[in-house]
Amino acid sequence: STIVQMTQTEPSISGSRGSSPRRHTGSARSGVHPESPPRGGSPLNPFRPPPRITVETHVRAGVLLKGTELEKCYRGPLVNGLRQGTGTYDYPNRYFKYAGDYVEGKKHGKGTFTMGDGSVYEGEFCQDEITGKGKRTWPDGSTYVGDFLNGERTGVGTYTAANGDVFEGEFF
Repeated sequence: STIVQMTQTEPSISGSRGSSPRRHTGSARSGVHPESPPRGGSPLNPFRPPPRITVETHVRAGVLLKGTELEKCYRGPLVNGLRQGTGTYDYPNRYFKYAGDYVEGKKHGKGTFTMGDGSVYEGEFCQDEITGKGKRTWPDGSTYVGDFLNGERTGVGTYTAANGDVFEGEFF
């Protein structure tokens, strides 16, 4: 896979100090080109997406939280034993934290998902997934604002690298 229709609209001299940030427009396949923005992941491999943690993952792992365990991790209203309304959930692994809307036990609506490395996603959730409009910020200060589908940058958006380079367009 390669970058599709990527154009540079501002000239810059690669590697020179004080050069103006580059602005790119067009379409890109996230994580397949050396200059494409990171998809998530860890400091060791920013192109690898972080693992998705959902209620189903907890069920498969045998750690579906209920009763006192759920009470330790979740602060907010419960309806019929399920998270409902606005609440905060600190994952048992202490790496993830979610604060926002729940519907029938799932993240659904607006919320903020914080990761232990300092990454933050603020935006829409649908059926426990990062899906809709949102903003992802990485620890180095780079950001992506735009469309997400199942935790991946998909659709129209703008990525701003920590060095000021801007990529605008469609992400696949």
